[in-house]
Amino acid sequence: MALKFVVLFDGKQAVFANSYSLKYFQLVEEGKRRHSVTTLCVLSAGIPFKGMDDLLAGQAVHWDITREFLNEQYKLSLPIITPKEAGRHLVSLLDENDLVVSESFILDYIGHKVNMQQSIYFLELIDRFLGSIWENRPDNTTLVVTSDHGNIENLATF
Repeated sequence: MALKFVVLFDGKQAVFANSYSLKYFQLVEEGKRRHSVTTLCVLSAGIPFKGMDDLLAGQAVHWDITREFLNEQYKLSLPIITPKEAGRHLVSLLDENDLVVSESFILDYIGHKVNMQQSIYFLELIDRFLGSIWENRPDNTTLVVTSDHGNIENLATF
């Protein structure tokens, strides 16, 4: 059974805030990358994906928040932004949408590396990102933060 946002939010506008590169879809096509569950839900719902132009215009947020991993992964040279700026970009999508969904698996990614220094750095990054969302959101906005599992909070198990 496919999840359909259009049924759940009849008459409302939903957006998936994450940006995607053409290279990402090429890697999926080649079997070198798999979609996340969230990406599959967005595909099923027929919600358009945000691209690199949206990201540069401040109308999307990449899963790594600051674009550092994006640049490294795809050998790009996009401007690095602060977590606070990324939070403002995410909140700006509320101007035209009733539901904004974003997915970041940076803490999962770093947790698997079992690196305490990187873990602390990225926990602080996420804290600044969420703080910016909280500070800049409209008063009538509900913020939901959830995780599918954890591994960064105990680097002894991953």
